[in-house]
Formats: sequence, C-alpha cells, structure tokens
Amino acid sequence: MPASRNIHDFYELRAGLEGMRDFVEAALGFMDDTGIALSVRRPRLTRVATNGNGNGAGKNLDAIREQVKRHYTSKRGTAKKGRPSTKAMEPDGKHATIAEVAKMLKVSDGHVRNMTTDGRLPKPTYEQRVTKKGRPYKAQVLPLEAIDIYKKTLAAAEA
Repeated sequence: MPASRNIHDFYELRAGLEGMRDFVEAALGFMDDTGIALSVRRPRLTRVATNGNGNGAGKNLDAIREQVKRHYTSKRGTAKKGRPSTKAMEPDGKHATIAEVAKMLKVSDGHVRNMTTDGRLPKPTYEQRVTKKGRPYKAQVLPLEAIDIYKKTLAAAEA
C-alpha cells in the first residue's frame, strides 16, 4: 500500500499549496490596499508554441508545413525509374492506347506492357482522354509509327 500513501501525500501537498496561494493572495491584496509596498512589474514570459510535447518545435511549424506541402504537391521524376511521364497530351490521332495496341497485335494488354518494359516498344506516355460520361482521365498511349515498325519487323523475321 505504499502507492496509496504516496497519493495521499500528494493530496496533502496540493491542499497545503492551495492554502499558501490563498495566504499569498490575501497578503498581496493587503499590501496593495494599504500601499505598504508597490507591486513590482515582473517581465512577462511569452509562451513558445509547441507541438504538444513541450520541446519548442512549434516555432518552425510554418516552415515544416510548407515543406510537407511542397513534398506532396511536387511531381517527382518518374522517367528515371522507367515509368511513363505523367504530362498529359491532347489526343492527336497519332497514338493508340495499350488496349488498342493489344488488339492490333492480337496479344494481351500485359504482353504489350512487357514489350514496353523490355524495349521492344517505346515507353508509353499519357494522353488526355474522356470517358463515356464525359469525365477526363489520362490513358497510357504508344505512337502508331512504333507499332507499324514493330509489325514490319515481325513480318520480316517470319519471312
């Protein structure tokens, strides 16, 4: 039961401190009323904004917010990783989607994607397309010239 005794001691300490606060307030009030001692102006302590842990990290909070905002709004370079660029082009009739290319070559979509990764076809880019309901989206497209060259190369290899 030492824990309960310690808790009881804290209650007694709090009661004693509250009693001291009441005494101090009464004494200061008496001194102010009678003019025995003028009140001393103490320097005002400004609170430092913190992140809740009391370590003062809040003073750079705006800078941290800006850094996080820049991180999530910036476009990271995907071309280095072999992925298509995310800049959308307008439809020009010189490109076909992955599904359209798969139909032309009579292979699956996955096979066309593998061919782009292997280098047999160029890396796809994005083109702005519209759904049947009128909502815009970005579609991966390949140039039709590259598809024609690939077809000719296959025909020459078979002959």
